[in-house]
Amino acid sequence: MSKTKVTTDGEIVGTGLAVPNSELPRTYAQVLADYQILDSGDLFGDGTEFVDDKDSLIGREFVVIAAKFHERPEPGGSVTVIAITPDDRLISFWDSGAGIRRQLIGVTPSNGYTGPVAIRCQNGLRRSDYLHEGRAARTYYLD
Repeated sequence: MSKTKVTTDGEIVGTGLAVPNSELPRTYAQVLADYQILDSGDLFGDGTEFVDDKDSLIGREFVVIAAKFHERPEPGGSVTVIAITPDDRLISFWDSGAGIRRQLIGVTPSNGYTGPVAIRCQNGLRRSDYLHEGRAARTYYLD
């Protein structure tokens, strides 16, 4: 296995992901046995469990502790919501509809809210189904 080496030029070689092809492991088990395993969620994520199916949050209590707004060229934008559940799970979900994003835009310092603010959603999310230009559509709201 490659060890960290410093050349006479001061270049660090054989560390991190820089491994010569001749030293690459040939099996999954070898990697688990010989490498320090880093979790991609810890490295690149925000430490939350991403909830892809917002329907699973209907009727399930959580507290919103952060919201990250994302603008895009077309009207609207989107929001990533970070919340904590009664069983202490940090979750996140994404919404680009008119409901949740508009609700959260109203909870800003310009509207008189200051300091750490959290929003308790005792009933989780609520879903509204409707027709938009003849097609089925849905919007989620904090409840």
